[in-house]
Amino acid sequence: METHKSGSRNNQVLNSPTTFSNLMRDYAVSEIIGVVLMVAIVVALAAAIFVVLTSMTATTQTMPKFPTFSQQREDGKLLVLYTGGQQEVKWSDLLINPDTVEIYDEDNDGFLDAGEYIYNCTGKEVKISYIPANVLLGTWDFT
Repeated sequence: METHKSGSRNNQVLNSPTTFSNLMRDYAVSEIIGVVLMVAIVVALAAAIFVVLTSMTATTQTMPKFPTFSQQREDGKLLVLYTGGQQEVKWSDLLINPDTVEIYDEDNDGFLDAGEYIYNCTGKEVKISYIPANVLLGTWDFT
């Protein structure tokens, strides 16, 4: 009979509400809530990555493009190779130093076009700035 009592005592201890497994069962989060939280975290991370990537591409598309010049030392001139992006660049938007150099505007429209040039540069250091963006486009030494 004592054996039977001790066996029932072990069953009572294992089935009592103070055992570790019962404590964990009472305080654990359900599997459904765990899955919902994991999905919410993944969706939040995906949204954050999407926002970062779309904002990076938007800034690179709106960067202004500036005119490009090629120095032709023997002719004493700067040839316009590239005039910029979608917006046309006016000759009046350029600050050209020294002011003793001259501009050849082939079609006299006041806008830079590929193939036009700045001449009479021999013996001078020419600096060109783009006034609207306050950007130095370059310095060319013809001395």
